[in-house]
Amino acid sequence: MNKIYFFILLSLTLNTHAFDIKTDREKCDKNDMFACARMAKAYKEGTGGLTSDYTQELKYIKKSCILGFRANCKKIKITKEDNDNINIAFSLGMKIGQDGYIRLEKMCAVNNAQACYYLSDRHDRLTTEKDKLLTKHYYEKAKTLSEESCANNDAESCEWLYHQYARKHQETEAVQYLQQATALYKIDCDNKVSGSCLGYELCRRIK
Repeated sequence: MNKIYFFILLSLTLNTHAFDIKTDREKCDKNDMFACARMAKAYKEGTGGLTSDYTQELKYIKKSCILGFRANCKKIKITKEDNDNINIAFSLGMKIGQDGYIRLEKMCAVNNAQACYYLSDRHDRLTTEKDKLLTKHYYEKAKTLSEESCANNDAESCEWLYHQYARKHQETEAVQYLQQATALYKIDCDNKVSGSCLGYELCRRIK
């Protein structure tokens, strides 16, 4: 398809029924990527009776991206903290060179430990010498970042380290990180941090 024609068609698709918010919301709920993209645009511009709302805009940007609207994928900032990007990466394809893999590379580059670990796991499934080196590289970075976060009282990082040492049968280190994770989850649970009570109970049940 001619590129100019494609972008004209895309523009028309985004702007058609731009103010029919109820219909677009219903279509987006049924996974229409164009409707989700129009919802994002409406929340950005505050049109169709909506108030400009970045949180809602980003919600629809992410959903349209996952559904295949690649132009909106580029609008999602890569940050260390935003683990929603992990789910987006998996939905975009994890083979080397695919959009999801590239997104993980960018997340790892800004020190997201989970992204680094998934990259390590991706290369561990392959067999070349380069893959072996990348497996080690990404794993070591994930481990270093997790150690730093655990030292700063992040319960999930401590739990992740427990699992890594337990896999390698390094019991002393495993017990140390399990105890630390359990204690931190307990503090977070007492402070009503979302998901922490479940983390606390799961750690307590580990023998």
